[in-house]
Order: sequence, then structure tokens, then C-alpha cells
Amino acid sequence: MYCGDDVSSVVFDIGQYNVRSGYSGEDVPRNILPSMVGICPSEEKQRDDDQIMSGDGAEKSNVIVGSCRIAHRRDNMEIKSIFDENNVLQFELLDEIINESLIKNLKVNI
Repeated sequence: MYCGDDVSSVVFDIGQYNVRSGYSGEDVPRNILPSMVGICPSEEKQRDDDQIMSGDGAEKSNVIVGSCRIAHRRDNMEIKSIFDENNVLQFELLDEIINESLIKNLKVNI
């Protein structure tokens, strides 16, 4: 009989300052990303080495996720919060952070 103690699930804590993610049952989050993304014009993004691919990998996204990549200076890059001025969550930007967290950091196969 299965007791349910070994269930592995991913937990996200979406906040104004950062997005924390990890596996349930662990004491600390495995990944902490800022709740901000960098948005570059597409021609600037194509020249970068750290291109973020969209879900199917076919087209390039112009959204940069992660504190180290955001801190790298790029011409015409705009830093945006995942919350707008009315504190409403922008899901298209949150989707980029969740993909970064799940695929690259937590190594989850989706």
C-alpha cells in the first residue's frame, strides 16, 4: 500500500521580489529567481550567446531570465517586473520564469 510520503512534486512561491521553487518535503528552495525579466529587441537577442528557446525550441524569445543574465549590460534592454503597476500578475512573463526554473535549474522533464 502506498502511503504518499514519497510523492515528488514541484512547489513554486511567487512573490513580488523573487520566485522560489523546489521539491516538496525539502527545507529550502532549490532555485531562487528575481521576479523581473529583461526584454530585448529580437535582433539584440539573436546576437547573445545565452538565447532562451521557447517551449518547442523553434523560435527565439526576447525575454531574459535570471539575476546574472539580467545584470549583464545589453543595449536597449528593458527590465520589467512580472507584476504590473496594479499588482496584477503578467502570466506571459511568469511563464518564462517557470520554464527557466523547471527545465534549466530543476531539470524536470515536461
